[in-house]
Amino acid sequence: MIFALKVLLAGLIIAFSSWFAGQNPRIAGFIIALPIASIIAIAFVYFEHSSVEKTILYAKSILVAIPVSYLFFLPFFL
Repeated sequence: MIFALKVLLAGLIIAFSSWFAGQNPRIAGFIIALPIASIIAIAFVYFEHSSVEKTILYAKSILVAIPVSYLFFLPFFL
């Protein structure tokens, strides 16, 4: 049940942003760039495992991965 909720929530955010990009691409890009998915995932990790240590480690791994993920956008600028 929790997994289905996660899938539904993530799907709704992505679907809304892609629909909204047709009307206002700048705001839709801003919405998708917000760390909404990370915040939701961190909250789910805490509620599922009730471990502050695991949640902090998870958040730190997200923080380390952010600069690496910027490399994905390089081909779009070239």
